[in-house]
This record gives sequence, structure tokens and C-alpha cells, in this order.
Amino acid sequence: MKYYPLYYSAKIWLSSVVTGPFIAMLIACCTNGDHGDTTIYLVLLCPPAVILVVFITFFIWLVFWLLIRLIVRIVSGVFPQKCWITFAGMVLTIGLFYLVENGNPFLPQNEVFPLMIGYTAGICAGVWYFDLAKPVVLLEL
Repeated sequence: MKYYPLYYSAKIWLSSVVTGPFIAMLIACCTNGDHGDTTIYLVLLCPPAVILVVFITFFIWLVFWLLIRLIVRIVSGVFPQKCWITFAGMVLTIGLFYLVENGNPFLPQNEVFPLMIGYTAGICAGVWYFDLAKPVVLLEL
């Protein structure tokens, strides 16, 4: 079976970049109970946040892509590969928040905690949603 780690990692990365702020908004809405502020956040801050996160996390995506290439070569079987890719994605995502927040993003009262959970959930969901292996299709005339 032929693998496409570049496309696979790009789909996971971009889907988490787009869904992360929305998941964070839902978490903030459920924990705070203030739906008015959440709607303002959704309308005004999510689109610029998505654009900003694309630029900030580009290097992380490159590392993620290289890790996926390594995992596909070392680990056999799609299920174990996806388990290792999930672990790598979680470590990279949480590690980035750890660096940005000076080692303290894990407190639920921290304002970046919902974002960290949102992006981590987006990465994990993307790993299992998208196909790692695709059969090679030859062009038929």
C-alpha cells in the first residue's frame, strides 16, 4: 500500500487549525455559560485566529509531517501507526502550548486551556478521520 504522509498531515493540520477555535468556543461556552460573549468570539475572533495559527504552527506541521513519514516506515499496520501519530500530534500540540505559556497551560482556569484542548481534539480526530493509506489509482483512458 502506498502512503501519502504529506497530504495526510496537511489535512490533519488544516482541519485542526479550522476546528480548534470552534471547539475552544464550545468549551468556553459550556464552562462559562455566557453565550453572548461566545457569539462575539465566534464572529470576530475565529477567522483572524485561524489565519494567525496557520502562520504560527507551520513549523510544527513540518515536524508532524516528518514524524508521520518516520512512523509509517518504522511501524507496521495502520492501527498502530495511527496510535503513534495520535501520540505525536498530541505531544506537538500540547508542547507548543507549554512553550507559549511558559509551562503552565494545564490549569483549567487558564484562558488558553480551552484552545489547547480544542487543537488537541482536532488533531486526534483528524488522525482517525482521514485515510493514511490510499490505493494507487492509475489513470485509465
